Amino acid sequence: MLEFSGETLTIYLAAGTDVVSSVLVAEHGGTQMPVYFVSMVLQHGEVNYKPVEKLIFVLVHTARRLRRYFQAHPMLVLTDSPIKQVLRKPEVSGRLAKWAIELGEHEIHYAPRTAVKGQIMADFMVEFIYAAPPAPVVEEVPNIVTWELFTDGASSSDGAGAGLILIGPGGEEHTYALRFEFPASNNEAEYEALLSGLRMAEKVGIKYLKVLVDSQLVANQMNGTFEARDPAMQNYLALAEEMANKFERFSITQEAATVEEVETWMSPIVTYLKNGTLPVDGATARKIRMKAPMYMLRDGVLFKKSFRPTAFKVCWPKRGRNNRKGGA
Repeated sequence: MLEFSGETLTIYLAAGTDVVSSVLVAEHGGTQMPVYFVSMVLQHGEVNYKPVEKLIFVLVHTARRLRRYFQAHPMLVLTDSPIKQVLRKPEVSGRLAKWAIELGEHEIHYAPRTAVKGQIMADFMVEFIYAAPPAPVVEEVPNIVTWELFTDGASSSDGAGAGLILIGPGGEEHTYALRFEFPASNNEAEYEALLSGLRMAEKVGIKYLKVLVDSQLVANQMNGTFEARDPAMQNYLALAEEMANKFERFSITQEAATVEEVETWMSPIVTYLKNGTLPVDGATARKIRMKAPMYMLRDGVLFKKSFRPTAFKVCWPKRGRNNRKGGA
């Protein structure tokens, strides 16, 4: 594991028409080594920012995403743009004033970008220019012990709950089903599932975590592609980002929906509950294992467990409910 306690870390910034990126590096033995790559797609009016404003914007975004690094280390921003001068203008106002105050919380120094040791800057610029515009991601580092967390939250009139699967580097799986003792919307349930999984991962001492969530909204808000406008979502996002920053390396994406329909949507769940048989496809199998604890079989009929004790709700196929043949 890299150690950079007390040392100054260096940041390079880049801005294009639709995408802004940054790279955080540490120097060891005269060689610059990447710590994090961050990039984000500009949305709506952000595309119209001036070039220097885009660079300040990605610096602010990087400081938010990597807050624990900014709090623990001095930062040296190497740039040929007058970021420092723009932020210190007496007449600065609006979003620039807000950004100046936010960045002022950290020890940030600015210097001209001259010679760059090694290939780090060249590699960064090549990735920035030629790669398809990505959501903010953490660059995967080889030979590290990475765990995977799969989360799925659900809400209904009967209550809300979550399914979690934590997979270790050796392939060992730990499956959990949770119920929430409070009302929650679908989006809130998805965030609660994520937060529960992050708390669990932190508690067992996981340092490198890759998260796959069922919710497109949660994944894109965490990556900065979607804006959280609802106050409840803003609070959830802030808490999830705070917890994500506790990991040495963290990434989050939406898991593709791959559960195939066999007769009905219930059939794979029924088969698993009956005899423990799972689909061959790994992603599909994970989804079935995650969803199965929320259901039970009674006389061959599939019921969804309510979050009220001893209460169950019969499941019906998505089509043809009038035939009232739930279950198998």
